[in-house]
Amino acid sequence: MLLLPLLVSLTSCWHRDRDDPFHITLHAQSSGAESQRLVFPERVPGLRKEVYFRNVPEITQDHITGFYPFRDSDSSTWGCVFELSQTGAQRLLTSSVQSVGSYMVVKLDGRTVERLYVSKPVRDGLLVVWSGIPEASLALFEEGMVRLRSEPAGVGTTSETGVNLDASGYGGWDPIRR
Repeated sequence: MLLLPLLVSLTSCWHRDRDDPFHITLHAQSSGAESQRLVFPERVPGLRKEVYFRNVPEITQDHITGFYPFRDSDSSTWGCVFELSQTGAQRLLTSSVQSVGSYMVVKLDGRTVERLYVSKPVRDGLLVVWSGIPEASLALFEEGMVRLRSEPAGVGTTSETGVNLDASGYGGWDPIRR
């Protein structure tokens, strides 16, 4: 029983050692019962205390099959809708059901790019990162994923002029602005 956390931890480290051109991970908020060695602290805008997140990610780039980039209207970075594999979609659903009312963080190459509040279960298999992705990362994404030709139905990320229209509450994701 004690070996299971060790095996899961080693499996997540294995992903980082591969020759992927980028690393995307989604981490759930810790319940508080985990050991300090299994979590990392993160400041969440609007909260006075640090929030702890699990080291082992819920989703990695291995669960992503496609992406749709859009310009973030508030900064010089990009947002992306990531389409997940069937396994990734199921992992996201399970994690989001358990995480309603808590936070998740998205990391790109170990750097936090987005903090998300889970307002409801995410049932569509899409991970929406509203901002924080550097333009240089988009070319790397194309090396490892399919660039979707059109925005996934119902997301509402852009207008005809490319302005972000709906950056709140889509599919259960609420962005937390810095």
